Amino acid sequence: MTNDAEFLAAALLLLRGVDYFLVLSLPFFAAAAAALRTRFRQPASLVLFGLAGIALAAYAAFWLWFFSPRTGYWFSLMLPLACGGYLAWSWRKFEHRERAAFRAISKPWTLSLAAALLILAAGFLFGGWATPLTTAQARFSHALPPDNALPLIFADQLRQGKVLRPMAGEWHSSDRPPLQTGFTLLADPYRAGPRTLGYMILAVFLQSLWIPAAWALFKTLQVSGRITAWLIAGVLFSGFVFVNSFFVWPKLLSAAYAIACLAALFASEPAAAIGGVLGAFSLLAHGGSVFALLGAAAALVLLRKRVTIRTALTILAALSLSYAPWFAYQKLYDPPGDRLLKMHLAGDESDPRPLGIALKDAYGRLTVRQMMAARVQNAKTAFGYEAEYWRNWLSAHEQRTWQFFYFFPALGIYMLGPLALAAGFARKCRTSLWRIAALCWIFVLCTLVVWCALLFTPRAAVIHQGAYAAVVLAVAGSVLALWNVSRRLAQILITLQSAAAFLIYVVLAPGEVHSAMLLLLIGALCLLAWTLRWMAREREVQ
Repeated sequence: MTNDAEFLAAALLLLRGVDYFLVLSLPFFAAAAAALRTRFRQPASLVLFGLAGIALAAYAAFWLWFFSPRTGYWFSLMLPLACGGYLAWSWRKFEHRERAAFRAISKPWTLSLAAALLILAAGFLFGGWATPLTTAQARFSHALPPDNALPLIFADQLRQGKVLRPMAGEWHSSDRPPLQTGFTLLADPYRAGPRTLGYMILAVFLQSLWIPAAWALFKTLQVSGRITAWLIAGVLFSGFVFVNSFFVWPKLLSAAYAIACLAALFASEPAAAIGGVLGAFSLLAHGGSVFALLGAAAALVLLRKRVTIRTALTILAALSLSYAPWFAYQKLYDPPGDRLLKMHLAGDESDPRPLGIALKDAYGRLTVRQMMAARVQNAKTAFGYEAEYWRNWLSAHEQRTWQFFYFFPALGIYMLGPLALAAGFARKCRTSLWRIAALCWIFVLCTLVVWCALLFTPRAAVIHQGAYAAVVLAVAGSVLALWNVSRRLAQILITLQSAAAFLIYVVLAPGEVHSAMLLLLIGALCLLAWTLRWMAREREVQ
């Protein structure tokens, strides 16, 4: 490929990334402005409303395109313009404090763009942008199935006014939740150039929404901007994020909304309904987040967090009402809609009977000893393989394999986090930072226990069959625990792990480096460093 073509591809990548960023920024900030004009003032709450707002817009776009592609197109075209007008009107009425809150939430939102550009430039560093989805299936891991294309296939069929049954191969449209498809349709009027590449750029940005969600959570928990910037960098520069951001199955998008839901539960400005809505959107992105939501509920019980019956019912009602339209689609338009549930919970996705009957028969064939043995095997899968990881740490291929499949190897050097957390047995180490680290790990462990208990098949507890929010918060909790022991130690370990992951996942790959993508990669790193520094300069809260 000529240099001119390479630079044109890099420029297209950058411009399309900024384009989609602006298209989603308008409803994000419009929803935040609407919350700000009511009783919500905390920046973390505004981020939660912003995330809920863009998801609601995407969900509405999905349904409008489903019932009438023409109506859906006009909705997708006009919504950003209407949001832009509302923002301009609201900004004129905001006072200094309200404008400062907007500037605060701009930090994690801009950081998500920098992260997306970094992942895209790293992913296409050796070429492959002409066939982006195929490139993503093997760029940062072993060969993966074409799951990253399913939301696009669904969106294309909705654009054409007819959803096939089955939709693609053996997959029905009802097998995969619709949120990423909705985002694809929401941005459809603003696309230009190759459609597949545009979808890929948008979807990578969507996978980066875990950044504002995590920022909102730790802002709610009163972690300083400086520490939050370091822990976000620690999560971002991991093989886990490189793989699952570039291979755009919507599991990190689901993690973003699960983390946002958790943030809503601890928010100082309680809004139970928004927690339920965010929980529903995590399920509407990917069903694996059910383990995280159940883990969060178990963690709240262990932490003895007081939740009134009214609040609990409000959360459940908001979640149920938000999810109900998709449930109706699964059962009425493209049944059965529960194949993946049967596969994970009953061990047989081909069983045509209702899920309850399939579960009863599957467990009825087992003895108590067999059921317990399967749970033990799942626990060994989730909590094991650390020794194998360290024995092969010099092999890039082995590192990628262990980190893709198994939970604790995916943490890399942050496996030291639980050991650092043990420092809390000394009373002088039980700081507020230690308590937040412990909260993260309680959530993680509760999620892992629920995950291992519910998966039917022995040794099924591999990462991609679980909730990605657990991995993000495990890294964050480890960084906080290490920081509590020694700030300098934490910074050194984050730097070492980030450098190792960048070497293994970005640098060590066969092929010729494309100079234009290398320049884009350097630019994305500069934007990322500037934004992290901007975030770190926030006034210390602790």
